[in-house]
Amino acid sequence: MTYRKNPQTNPSENSFQYLTAALDIRPFDQPATKFILVVIARHRNGKTGLCCPSLARLIKYTGFSKRTILRALAILRDADLLSHQKGWSNVHSKGVPNKYTLNLSRMKELAVAGDTTAPTNDRSEEHTSE
Repeated sequence: MTYRKNPQTNPSENSFQYLTAALDIRPFDQPATKFILVVIARHRNGKTGLCCPSLARLIKYTGFSKRTILRALAILRDADLLSHQKGWSNVHSKGVPNKYTLNLSRMKELAVAGDTTAPTNDRSEEHTSE
């Protein structure tokens, strides 16, 4: 089987860069979203640039429900962090898993430069006593 190169994939970008970028992104409102992005990045194929974990594999690796994963995928698509091509299956064959393409430049835009803490809305300065 031969794989077609993904036109959005730069050969100089290896899978480690995608995994690191996913880890460096600011936290989302739902922590599951970032974890699912990291798991998808972990499944990136360096030759094709595609990430092809099935929904069952995402459930197995994360321990999250199908609903949580689908919600997180929608958030990631809306944030332009990944694009999605739906796979297929039927009772007669294993089928083709979903295919995800990660947007490395967008991931780098959302990266926290050296700061791994979640952004806070600290209002304690407004209510200081004199």
